[in-house]
Amino acid sequence: MQVSAWLLWVAWLCTWTEAARQCQCQCACPPEEQVEQRSERSERRGHLHHRLAHQRATHRDRAHRRKGSRPVPDIGLPRIVHHPSDVVVRVGSPATLSCRAEGNPEPTIQWLRNGQPLDTDKMDAQSQPIVLPEGSLFFFSVSLGRKSQSHEAVYACVARNSAGVATSRNASLHIAALREEFRVQPSDVEVAVGEVAVMNCSPPVGHPEPNVTWRKDGILINSSNEHYTELNGKLIIAPAQKNDSGVYSCIASNIVTVRESRAARLSVLAKPVLLRKPEDVSVQLGASAQFFCEADGDPMPSVEWSREKGPLPNGRYLINPDHSLQIHYVTAQDMGRYTCTAENKLGVSVASAQLLVEDVGSTRLRDLHKELSALRVSLENVTVMSTASNMSQVMWRLQSSAVSQPHYLEGFEVLYRSLLPASSDWTAQRVPQPGLHTHVGPLKRGYKYEFKVRPYGSSLYGRESNTRHLRVPEIVPSAPPQDVSITMPTDRNDTVHLSWEPPPHDAHNGIIQGYQVQYY
Repeated sequence: MQVSAWLLWVAWLCTWTEAARQCQCQCACPPEEQVEQRSERSERRGHLHHRLAHQRATHRDRAHRRKGSRPVPDIGLPRIVHHPSDVVVRVGSPATLSCRAEGNPEPTIQWLRNGQPLDTDKMDAQSQPIVLPEGSLFFFSVSLGRKSQSHEAVYACVARNSAGVATSRNASLHIAALREEFRVQPSDVEVAVGEVAVMNCSPPVGHPEPNVTWRKDGILINSSNEHYTELNGKLIIAPAQKNDSGVYSCIASNIVTVRESRAARLSVLAKPVLLRKPEDVSVQLGASAQFFCEADGDPMPSVEWSREKGPLPNGRYLINPDHSLQIHYVTAQDMGRYTCTAENKLGVSVASAQLLVEDVGSTRLRDLHKELSALRVSLENVTVMSTASNMSQVMWRLQSSAVSQPHYLEGFEVLYRSLLPASSDWTAQRVPQPGLHTHVGPLKRGYKYEFKVRPYGSSLYGRESNTRHLRVPEIVPSAPPQDVSITMPTDRNDTVHLSWEPPPHDAHNGIIQGYQVQYY
């Protein structure tokens, strides 16, 4: 009987231990009563009393837990409560990757670099990161070296205790950088007034992604101005105006440095506009008529004259540098509509005017008109009088015509102008009858000139002659350079600085190409 009681006691103890392990709770059981020698019935009653007491304690514990009380576990799985985040850091600056974990027992923190345990022993002593007490990874000075030495990588922290392991999210440590090469450089752009201008730019690759701003003629553009829109690096100007023309550059910047693109020119062009339009003109037979036409645009438009019916009067018209049209010695056949056309690559602008010819009531004027229209002048020769002279000799002759002996011819007018290096207006020099030659000058040495001759009588002119060109030979300047100055730098005694002004303009005797400095 005593052996049976002991066996029942051992069985009850094992059952209680298993129940306590499954409940994972602390159970304060009532102390054991002293075991006395009793009957088997008394022992079973005592064992049942103990089981009921244990179940009541477990029930009280569960009820207590439902009311919000949190028991302190013996063992708790680790849990990451603060995950590391991506960071971008300049070379040489400190950086911290945060990590914090909870668990029971307190977990230890280790770090992974690119999926492998971080081995600081392979790094230089100065570049070794350290794990702070709360688990964060601290870099005293971020470096970018060989692959194994570079701090730029993907990191994760691992919390570990006897209950298990927890791993954080990945976090990248990028070393701030900004390359030199722009992915897209701005290029020159041409638009018309009122259109949308787009200046392209794609900044260099960098971490962090660089900010993009723009400069016009070296001045930062105000991005809050509604006239400008910055979109994905591009600068959009709408609508483009003439004052938007200029030199633009794209500026890329981040925490590392600032990069500036090459400059690009924006040209806001304008269609031709006629500032002054031709007006109807009425002149007497044999007189001169003039039509005016002034145009503007960007680029500056070319201006041409045309006649509604047929070509312009051969040999009797002149288009001046101001684009006005002159018609000399007007005939009845010259009547009609004349058109001024201004054109550039953006468009065309046109205006017309009428030429009316009044009948001449005077018999003398009619005869003069008839005589001058029949005369033909041939420009024979244009030469420089001598090498040392800047005067030219012009010779012409009157061709045989229906007029054997002119009665109303008063003389001839020699017209000349410079062509190179710069053109000029026509200059007139009259030669009275019966002269057929004259001296013209002084002319500028090194310049190229154009000559022609026409007959005149009263205020009327006949047909113009053929043209001839003359280049005036050059000789050495007749005066030395002016304001010659010699200075010596204070920091060098083996160098001098020499400066001067050109000779007086009248002493150039040609186009000065350069200077020769001689020293002894």
